[in-house]
Amino acid sequence: MTSLAGPALILAPLRTGPPLGLGNDARRIRAIGLSDVLIAPGLLAGTPRWPWMAARAAANAAVAAHCRGESRRPGSGRRSTYGAIGMSALTLIDAAAAATLRAAEH
Repeated sequence: MTSLAGPALILAPLRTGPPLGLGNDARRIRAIGLSDVLIAPGLLAGTPRWPWMAARAAANAAVAAHCRGESRRPGSGRRSTYGAIGMSALTLIDAAAAATLRAAEH
């Protein structure tokens, strides 16, 4: 989610979180945004880069689990299910990128 998503989730959690399938708990949505903001500098300029990518994969897995939990709430609709699927896919991609970077940086 690294981009403007992190700051948007922090500043306007109830406007940005629900459309992404993150539910309507402002504290949890802000925590997701904060993790994005904290990891972004390492992804862009960290050395070595692989630990930051691994952290991104772990954060994505946590967001996927959160979305999956939201999808089980009555009346949640499909956005949380789609969010869980998308974040799971990003977890796999970021984990593979972390492994590739680790191999290249050693």
